[in-house]
Amino acid sequence: MDSRPELQLYHYSTYTMILPVYNEEARVRRVIEYYRPFARLMVIDNFSTDKTRQIVQELGIELFQFKNPGTVQTPEFFRFVATLLETDYYVLLSCSEFISEQLLNLFDQIAYQRTYDVVSCVRDSYTCGELIPLWGGRFKGTDARIERFFNKHALNLDKVVIHRHFVPMSNDRLLNLPRDERYIVKHLRDSDAKSLLIKSIDYSFVEAHQRFRTNSSITFWKLMILFVKEMLRFFQLPFSKWNMIALREIWARIVMHSIIYWIGWELRSGKDIAYSFRQNDLLWQKLITEQLDESQNHQ
Repeated sequence: MDSRPELQLYHYSTYTMILPVYNEEARVRRVIEYYRPFARLMVIDNFSTDKTRQIVQELGIELFQFKNPGTVQTPEFFRFVATLLETDYYVLLSCSEFISEQLLNLFDQIAYQRTYDVVSCVRDSYTCGELIPLWGGRFKGTDARIERFFNKHALNLDKVVIHRHFVPMSNDRLLNLPRDERYIVKHLRDSDAKSLLIKSIDYSFVEAHQRFRTNSSITFWKLMILFVKEMLRFFQLPFSKWNMIALREIWARIVMHSIIYWIGWELRSGKDIAYSFRQNDLLWQKLITEQLDESQNHQ
């Protein structure tokens, strides 16, 4: 028999829910209204410029601000989250993801029994309301996975890298849930060319710097291989899934890889925007000098 005390405010008191946001005025209300009955909810705002903060405050939800470089998948973000939590466990939410009540209940059981430190779930990704299995899924026979439940004391922060899986300090504390409709995280992506480009730039900046620090920058030949692989993803789709929305996703991935390559090249060569400023300043001074010399020669 469950001996825990009756909950007064929320269904679950074993974990906290963390919702990172940036300019989410179109989606944040529905997300908060859905999740708020389940557990204590905290919103971490990346200094939004729209009405996101106003909506969160109107709904009476705790709001904190933390500047991130376009993604929360950095050790710094998770260290900041740990300072806010009173519970050991937390769920990382997203305005573009739907986590079922059954899965939230399972998280509660795991946190209460302290059986695992990280839970990995199958994720099905929908773009514009359409299931497009570009990165795994039932159509390809391999499932895309995502981690959204953590023990703040046991998440391996040294392994927090963009576009990589989260892992616990001890491998035997990772739970890989099977494909079960009750436990699938539904990724509902709202996108157009502009939003995909902005996201690609933000993600590229983070990944390029992480790669530079670990001496694993993308080479030109690796870039070409990535281009080919991305196009093959499209042709591996079922014919019924060949459409412009899927092709637009591939285009965004190719753009992202390209930007990662060029930022990496700038970091290695030193020929970044600061280099450009210095060189053009020297050229400016040279042009001024040449102009003065020419003027004096004509006097």
